[in-house]
Amino acid sequence: MSTIRRLFAVVGVLAGLTAASLVLAATGFEVWERVTGRSILASDQPNPIKAEADIKGIRVAIEMFRRDNGFYPSTQEGLAALVTCPERALHCDPMAYLDRVPIDPWQRDYLYASDGITTFTIRSLGEDGIKSDDDIVGVGAAADRMAEPGK
Repeated sequence: MSTIRRLFAVVGVLAGLTAASLVLAATGFEVWERVTGRSILASDQPNPIKAEADIKGIRVAIEMFRRDNGFYPSTQEGLAALVTCPERALHCDPMAYLDRVPIDPWQRDYLYASDGITTFTIRSLGEDGIKSDDDIVGVGAAADRMAEPGK
């Protein structure tokens, strides 16, 4: 995964930083990897923290898709809409969203559901692979975007 893609995976942590700060952060990730030979997000063991970071990055890609097209990908279109644009997309550049459909740290697909208009949910079933209260879940809503100051 490229450094820029990893940056999007941790964008939740970097929220609120200026564009210049994001460039510096990306440069810092790159320097760290070159000096140590290790990725900041690399892990030998699957873990919920990696899944949470992935989900934050996927949320950013979904919000970018919505910004460009005025709607979220539907449940049927799924996360594949972020890699290969659906026909109904108005302004879609798949390279701007994701380079591949992501899988969770336990090598399973992330589950995605959306009404296509106002809300979406991304879910990793976690280590046990069973839908339960301990799943790692990310939720987004168009209302969240409208409620932010300056939006």
